[in-house]
Amino acid sequence: MPTFHRSTGVRGGRRRLPGVLAAGLLVAGCAGPPPTHPAAGPVPTPAVTSLPARSAWAESLAFSGDLQGTMVGVVSGNPRFQSECTGPASLHAGTWASTLYGQVGSAVYEVVVVVPGYRGPGTYRTPQVEVQVAKPDGSAAWDTGQEQPASFSVDAGQRSGTLDATLINLATGQVGLHLTGTWSCGG
Repeated sequence: MPTFHRSTGVRGGRRRLPGVLAAGLLVAGCAGPPPTHPAAGPVPTPAVTSLPARSAWAESLAFSGDLQGTMVGVVSGNPRFQSECTGPASLHAGTWASTLYGQVGSAVYEVVVVVPGYRGPGTYRTPQVEVQVAKPDGSAAWDTGQEQPASFSVDAGQRSGTLDATLINLATGQVGLHLTGTWSCGG
């Protein structure tokens, strides 16, 4: 029988945050940068590259614990890894939702942040914010749930801020990851 992680809604390795994110983005009408190579028929998957630090999606998120390294930008040129952020539309929608796909070491990871009761720029802490880090294929995932400390700050322009979170490894049920630094989403 599949296990169920009560605070995150994870059953058998599936996560609920991307569904919440999709709903938030649909309400807010926001998405990340378009792919640089539109797909027309079967084409090989483009190589994964990160946008340079000068881009509007510059990140500086340090990972420690189970995953070591720094995410310095979002993936570009691959339609499977589209970063999204509700940004300023979050205030009207009442929910902040963002997914950042970026390289940490040699692999791509997604960082999902959801603030269901978003009230505008400021700092949101557990249980007001939920943070999840995962490999896009679902083979590894970490989540704050409602118990682990997390702080998510949104600057006045609602396109950048800071993140500091301790996450549980969903495979082991133990604290496994710490994530800290600055984030930005689109221009």
